[in-house]
Amino acid sequence: MLTSISTGIDRYHSYSLLSAGNFTTKKNTYMKKILSGIPAVIFIAGMLMGSSLKVNAQAFTPNDNQVCFYENENYGGAYICISSSGEYADLGRFFVGNSNRNWHDKISSVIIGKNACAIMYEHPNAGGYCLILRGNGVSQRKIPKLSPYNFNDKASHIKSLAYPDNLPPEPNGDEVMFFEHSNFDGYSMRWPIDLDIPDLTRQLMEDPITGNYSTFTWNDRISSLKIGASTCVTGWVNINYGGQKWMYRANGNNTWNIADLGPLSSGDKFSSFKIRNRDSCIY
Repeated sequence: MLTSISTGIDRYHSYSLLSAGNFTTKKNTYMKKILSGIPAVIFIAGMLMGSSLKVNAQAFTPNDNQVCFYENENYGGAYICISSSGEYADLGRFFVGNSNRNWHDKISSVIIGKNACAIMYEHPNAGGYCLILRGNGVSQRKIPKLSPYNFNDKASHIKSLAYPDNLPPEPNGDEVMFFEHSNFDGYSMRWPIDLDIPDLTRQLMEDPITGNYSTFTWNDRISSLKIGASTCVTGWVNINYGGQKWMYRANGNNTWNIADLGPLSSGDKFSSFKIRNRDSCIY
């Protein structure tokens, strides 16, 4: 069993690391997570299936190599933190604070250390839809609400990746990276020049962690872009290159990072696209 005890006396620094849903600590190891000026949390770790974890409700800010998930919006309520290479594959096994409620479908906000990322699956063991919120390698990132991602109280499996794997993937010079959400979050898709997509309603989204295909398609779901230096992309609002179109062209020297297509009036509007060399753009 895992139990939690609050104390203001003993102060040792450590936290639990998880890999593939299992504790890396030995059976009956005592672990204490300390915050200066607030009670320590003592975890008594066991290796048995069905063991439980109680996390205290004091506010906690992760370091550069951690990500913390909070019960309420704006980082309120109980929290559960993992290292930049940690994972809890089934949140139904862990209790919220001192209650008898488990962490299944309880996460509403996230703070991400610069060398970590927040990966949340809809169901245990990498099941269902996956939301990926990436660290930036520069500074801490705060997500006060998951509701804009339509993922409030939906996570049942949490995971992170260590630097530099926590960063958004980069395109080669003759490629474009498409991202589901602004700030290069969510699912991503790498696409080369001269391979056209006439109908994004037929292009399934691929989980970048497991490689499994989602039931969702890329139609009307592209919100940010990384355009390779020698590349340009033209997107249309309708399938088969119909209706309004937008063209974005890199400068020939550097990747063009468009963190949010919304202000450019094309966020979540692509239904077809063509990628060309920047000297042969489709206007």
